[in-house]
Amino acid sequence: MMGSRYLSTFEEEVTGWQKKLSGVADVVTIMNEIQRTWAYLETLFIGSDEVKKELPEDTERFAGIDVDVRRVLEEFFKIKNAAEACNTEGTYKLLEDTQHKLELCEKSLANYLEQKRRIFPRFYFVSTSDLLDILSNGNQPDKVNFHFSKIIAAVDHLDLTPGATSTDRPSATGMESCVGIEHIEFTQPLKVEGRVEFYLQDIQDRLIDSLRDILFASIKTFENKSSVGDWLKETPNQIILTVSLLDFTREMTKTFENLQTNDQAMQAFYQSKVDGLVELIDLVRTDMSKADRMKTMCLITLDAHSRDISLKLVNFKVTDVNHFEWQSQLRFEWREAEGDCFIMIVDAEFRYGFEYIGNGARLVITPLTDRIYVTATQALKLCMGCAPAGPAGTGKTETTKDLGAMLAKCIYVFNCAPEMDYKSMGDIWKGLGASGAWGCFDEFNRLIAEVLSVCSTQYKAVLDSIVAKRKTFVLEGAELKLDPTCGAYITMNPGYIGRTPLPESLKALFRPVTVVVPDFALIAENMLMAEGFTQAKLLAVKFINLYTLCKDLLSKAMHYDWGLRAIKSVLRVAGDFKRNEPDKSELTLLFRSLRDFNLPKIVGDDLIVFMGLLGDLFPGIDVPRQRDWDLEKKIEECFVDERLQPEENAVLKTVQLAELLAVRHCDFIMGTSGTGKSTCWKILAAANGKRGLKTTVKDLDPKAITTTEFYGYINLTTREWKDGVFSLLLRECANAPGTDPKWIILDGDLDANWIESMNSVMDDNKLLTLASNERIVMKPHMRLIFELRDLKYATPATSSRAGVLFITEVKQWWNYVQTWVMTRDDDTPERKTIILDLFKTYVPDTLFALKKEYRHMCPTLDFNMIQSICRTLDGLFTAENVPKGAANEAVMLETYFVFACIWGFGSGFSISDGVDMKKNYSSWWKQKWTRIKMPNKGTVFDFFVDRGSLKFTPWAQVVPSMTYESTTPMDSVTVPTGETQSITFFLDLLVELRYPALLVGLAGAGKTAMINGKLRALPDDFMTLTTNFNYYTDGAGFRSILESPLEKKAGRNFGPPGTLRLVYFVDDLNMPQLDPYETQYPISLLRQYMDYQHWYDMAKLQLRVIQNVQFLCAMNPTCGSFVVNPRLQRHFMVFAIGFPGSEALMTIFSTFLKGHLKNFEPALNDEQFAHKLIQASLELHNKVAQAFRKTAINFHYEFSIRHLASVYKGLLMSEPAYFPDPSKFASLFIHEAERVYGDRLVSPTDLENYTKIAKDVGK
Repeated sequence: MMGSRYLSTFEEEVTGWQKKLSGVADVVTIMNEIQRTWAYLETLFIGSDEVKKELPEDTERFAGIDVDVRRVLEEFFKIKNAAEACNTEGTYKLLEDTQHKLELCEKSLANYLEQKRRIFPRFYFVSTSDLLDILSNGNQPDKVNFHFSKIIAAVDHLDLTPGATSTDRPSATGMESCVGIEHIEFTQPLKVEGRVEFYLQDIQDRLIDSLRDILFASIKTFENKSSVGDWLKETPNQIILTVSLLDFTREMTKTFENLQTNDQAMQAFYQSKVDGLVELIDLVRTDMSKADRMKTMCLITLDAHSRDISLKLVNFKVTDVNHFEWQSQLRFEWREAEGDCFIMIVDAEFRYGFEYIGNGARLVITPLTDRIYVTATQALKLCMGCAPAGPAGTGKTETTKDLGAMLAKCIYVFNCAPEMDYKSMGDIWKGLGASGAWGCFDEFNRLIAEVLSVCSTQYKAVLDSIVAKRKTFVLEGAELKLDPTCGAYITMNPGYIGRTPLPESLKALFRPVTVVVPDFALIAENMLMAEGFTQAKLLAVKFINLYTLCKDLLSKAMHYDWGLRAIKSVLRVAGDFKRNEPDKSELTLLFRSLRDFNLPKIVGDDLIVFMGLLGDLFPGIDVPRQRDWDLEKKIEECFVDERLQPEENAVLKTVQLAELLAVRHCDFIMGTSGTGKSTCWKILAAANGKRGLKTTVKDLDPKAITTTEFYGYINLTTREWKDGVFSLLLRECANAPGTDPKWIILDGDLDANWIESMNSVMDDNKLLTLASNERIVMKPHMRLIFELRDLKYATPATSSRAGVLFITEVKQWWNYVQTWVMTRDDDTPERKTIILDLFKTYVPDTLFALKKEYRHMCPTLDFNMIQSICRTLDGLFTAENVPKGAANEAVMLETYFVFACIWGFGSGFSISDGVDMKKNYSSWWKQKWTRIKMPNKGTVFDFFVDRGSLKFTPWAQVVPSMTYESTTPMDSVTVPTGETQSITFFLDLLVELRYPALLVGLAGAGKTAMINGKLRALPDDFMTLTTNFNYYTDGAGFRSILESPLEKKAGRNFGPPGTLRLVYFVDDLNMPQLDPYETQYPISLLRQYMDYQHWYDMAKLQLRVIQNVQFLCAMNPTCGSFVVNPRLQRHFMVFAIGFPGSEALMTIFSTFLKGHLKNFEPALNDEQFAHKLIQASLELHNKVAQAFRKTAINFHYEFSIRHLASVYKGLLMSEPAYFPDPSKFASLFIHEAERVYGDRLVSPTDLENYTKIAKDVGK
């Protein structure tokens, strides 16, 4: 309005409204910010007594803010007029003051939290929201108990005994583990009183004292034990292992003393270790509880290492206790004088930390592990960090964690991501330095260079204080108490995608250690022993030989992993088999686990090689797979309930997924589109429900949103944490009550950015570390299922962390056809049989011929073509077309079926590399299928089935005639021709049935015009929205466009207003920018809707279920990303649009020209004149297109029908008064043609050549 030329008349009113609306915008913006902060602080300053006590001044200030904000909101509610309410005098000033006061409250709160963190440093590893919850409920220890696993990782909760009165605080008597099953009783109950930061420290100290007392008592009971089995049951796992190592060191020292008098003392000691190990293997095979078995397996693992050390010393003929081979081992010693346990290695000495570790599995110690232990401990002695680097799956992080477990140190694993900034890292260094914990920074080189640079300064501040033996250290202006036992480890995969080189200043602080591929055979042998196998050495050799040969001989498929993580998973399966069938041959059990665990991921011809290798290594063994008949029965029932086909391969893949999920908590389901990946997990979830395991499933496409929206991010100005969709879903599942299965389905493409941040979730840590320092632990009943098309951009670090189910394409289209026929409830059984026979007759041969000789304009999957045929038949097999009980029903069905097949298979054909695929396909069809007679003239695409005569009739006969008025713009009129009529017929059919369609063709072929013509012709109960993709279209922008016409219905449902149906038209579908991982955010968002009918509201992080909408799309396959994701394309019926033929162009342009010239002089309003002019324009266009071809320099020399239409647009602007005779109008034509064609030419020579062509045509 301000830019209008009529402004002066309404200036006062317009400027008044401008001020009002600007006032509304300002007030709404500031009110939004205030409300967000106010809602966040209200629970603390009004709801928490602790905060009121600690921050009295700010509590008073906030009470005033609370009154002001509520008063403003009440006034708004009373006035009920935005313009009036927002422009009330003093409102904006009051809100500005309120915002300033809120900032002061926020600052005070941040300082308050920082103080609490300094008092109890482990709070640095708790997210702000959790810390606020802990502090606000500090006087209710039972509520703080919920967060205890965030304070001590292995503790699930404390055992609290209520106080004598209701106001009396409870006492902590012990604790329950969240790593395995274990209970630790405190030696003395602890009254939980005082402030939360103090009593948490007291609890931590009491737990350490209790474990020290238990260790001391266990040393005595171990010496006097009657049997190992009984002693194991009574003692916590970490104490068992520590006592075992103390005993080993003591016995080894005695052996060295005995060697002075007895040469065979070491040999005898080695034999005693072997005997002890055999005894433990016998013990693990007995009927034990899960907790006791875990203790025994851990003891076997460490005793096997003790045996290996003894053997090494025997082989090296070591006789001196100071020999390096013995000194380089972890040697445990209990010193009575100090009443504590110490660990020595080489010349370094550490005090046992007594951090509670839980009853979890322990790492098999190999010579490589020993070397890393030496390097890491020497680094600590030298006041440095340690930097293990090496390929994926070699055990860098696990070795670091295991060293922490050996020394009983608290160790925090951080999965580093580019989202972490220097302030987040500063908090981590403060926490580590003050608490004495170790930090293991996994994938450290994924941090950005700027953050790495600051990290070197931060960590150096801690190290300098340790070297100077100070009591405190200063970091980012804060002085904290120093615990010199802290340590830092950075584990890296050098040279992977998305990695940053470390700055030299940082490298200098860490002692490097190269981690190579460990001794797999030794690891396999030890794990087999721990699982109770007696022939462990032989089985381990066969196992590793198989995996080595598989790595060398099988194809290099991206999802194959023959490394440590895969070995470990198979050994777990073998252990389960051993316990279930203890009397079966061990070779048979290992054969079965190797076969059944690996078959799901083997692709195509590799299967023959793999089975051959298995047969060679396990000759004469062929055992049926272990089957859960109840599960298979339930799966088949679920297939039937869903009206799907319980086909053998589909059931097998679903069973294999269940077996994978039992072993791996993260699994990839892979395969081409239409192979039944989604069906696989949906059926398994339903089958679980039938077995009494109600499975909660939440789905998300990680590529439909950005990585920050996926994980969450810190607002750099306010330092406020904004949750991401995935972090919210994972937290909801982790906090949900019950142990029923909870699955998160990540259905989308992989990229190295979002998947690498998932590494610590996917490995044995089962932990998501966020930039806010929140740590979300995956519970044992939670699973992540990734539905993928390929692992093209996954690093080995990712692909080795998940189980793989690969679903090969094996005519899944036939299952789809059977289901489609079965769900046609109105059809008689006889008709269903006829239809199925038609598919069997026509489809296999046609698919084979297409694969061999023909190429679609856009690559189209077999499943997609069959789906298109079925959808077309939905619109053709109607009561009007094929009445029930008709005498010639079979012929009628076949006629319409042939028509559907012609278009289902051939709608995507066009001219490709100079070959007219449409024409060739038409000739092949006429020769191959002769049961239904096709007209000889033209192609099979020129005809449709006439309902009356049941014969193939030319589309040209049903083209409606139209008259054109020159007052209507050309762009808003679609002239029907025989070629457009066929596409319009299918668009009508698909829109009616709510199916999507995709038109592909070169620029100017008329794709947009056809769809716009269809949209204009829609009845009143439809509404439409057109959007054009371009290079910069992103997911958020596209989502806001899609949501603009929608309104909220009941619950989380959204749809177009009232009962309207909405048709979206997305033009240039393949134009958005490809990211470095060849994916496009808008395409992923569209695919998420197509597959699940919903997307996420990113403001509230809630699902929005979208109803009553459908999509029509168009694209040019020679520009943009050329093709779109096949997982999106398979939802569409694809039509290739060629350029109109000369007859069609004559029809189109004569309609426009005759309609325009009817108001001119009779000499112009003459059919012959119009005909000649159109012929001249077509000839000129063809000659120009042939003469001026596209080159690397003149890349814009591309002349399409669009340019010809531009000439006619210019002609249609002429007025009768100025063009009385034909020669003048012909001159106008020459002029318009030169503006369209001539102005595009770049050189005088080209222009001269064009003028010659124009003169020739003009004659």
